[in-house]
Order: sequence, then structure tokens, then C-alpha cells
Amino acid sequence: MATQKRLAISGAFDVDTQALLRAYLNEHWETAGWRTKKLSGKNFNAAHIKSVQTFLNAQKLGPRLPIDGEDNPETIKLLRKFLNQNWDTAGFRAKKLSLTGKMSGGFDGNKGTVKALQWFLNSHNNLGNSGTTDDAAAATTSSSSSSSSAAAAATKSGGGGGGGGG
Repeated sequence: MATQKRLAISGAFDVDTQALLRAYLNEHWETAGWRTKKLSGKNFNAAHIKSVQTFLNAQKLGPRLPIDGEDNPETIKLLRKFLNQNWDTAGFRAKKLSLTGKMSGGFDGNKGTVKALQWFLNSHNNLGNSGTTDDAAAATTSSSSSSSSAAAAATKSGGGGGGGGG
């Protein structure tokens, strides 16, 4: 099996995101499998969407989705519910995904949902996430600047360089 690389948290439903989602669905085929054969190929098509729909229905998050392979707002809404329930591993920001209001489009029209999915897939595969979103990058930059400044000040004043836990 090829080594998996960490996804950029871009919100783009790109080929890397599709490949990691396909691997996740295959790993959870007992709940994502709508046929005996697992997913393959490089194109994310109706068969892949059917697996997403089957997986989401197995989570019992709300009204059952038709297993029709359509990349639609109903599938995205149930995916948002799944990601919100798993926000400890999908949360790329403090605020959870919205479940109200009009939703349109599928994966390509929902950057926030895809960002949470990318964060979730990275977390699930132990690929790390720090500094990969605008919010996280700003927090990381601010935090490292403060740490660097504190370390420089401690060094200048002759203070020790012990690390505080965190």
C-alpha cells in the first residue's frame, strides 16, 4: 500500500481528498459497502457517492438517503451531521458546520464541509493537522512567535530554556 500524505485543508474536493476518502470507505466496507466489490480507480464517481450514502445511512443520523450516487445537498447535510458528531477529529475550527438554511451543491460547492472532511481524514490516518488552515496557521504562527520571543528573552536574561507542558 502506498504511503498516504497529509491533505492540505483547502476545501477543494481534489484527487488526494478523493483517494483518502476512498481508502476510508474501503476500510469501513462493513458499513459503506453497497456491493461486494470495494472501490477502486482514480475517478470519484457515482459508485463512490453510493458508498458515502450507504456509510452515512449506517450512522443513523437522520432521514435515510436514497442510494442513488447523486452528489447532492441531502448527502452533504448528512455528511455535516457525521462530521459534527466527530468534531474532535473533524474540527478544523471552533464552530461546527451549519445544519440549517438552504444548502446547494455537492462536494465541490461546500468548502467548509470538505475542510472538515479533510481534517477528519488526516486525523483518522494519523497524518497530523497543525497549521493547515488559515485559522490554525494564524494560531500556530502567533503561538510560535510568542514561544520564540519568550525563549529569546529567557536566553538574554540567563533564564533556563525549560519547556512548559501543554
